[in-house]
Amino acid sequence: MIQLRYRYNAVFKSISENSAPSHEHLPVLTKTGDFERMPWRGFIDLEDALKIEGAKPVKLDVYQYSTSVAATPKWQNVTEGMAVQGCLTSLGVYAVVDNGRLRMVPRPCAG
Repeated sequence: MIQLRYRYNAVFKSISENSAPSHEHLPVLTKTGDFERMPWRGFIDLEDALKIEGAKPVKLDVYQYSTSVAATPKWQNVTEGMAVQGCLTSLGVYAVVDNGRLRMVPRPCAG
């Protein structure tokens, strides 16, 4: 099961494939390096994301992720300078999965 961990103020929050997306908001990075919070819609396969009309690729400000199926997640840090690929739609944002793995992309440069 894929899980994401992100910062919300001074607290780390976790969401998973089983999280109810209706009340979660994930930080989406802007080109300036800042972020905006968008409604969380879940995970989506890359091929399905490419088929959504009007969707645009974004970068999610995620701190850690886990793909372990154990009761206690084995968290892995997102590599410095990288972000999780997101897919922004009119309903909210998805995290993109490619062949069962989170898709990672370079973070925007601040400035």
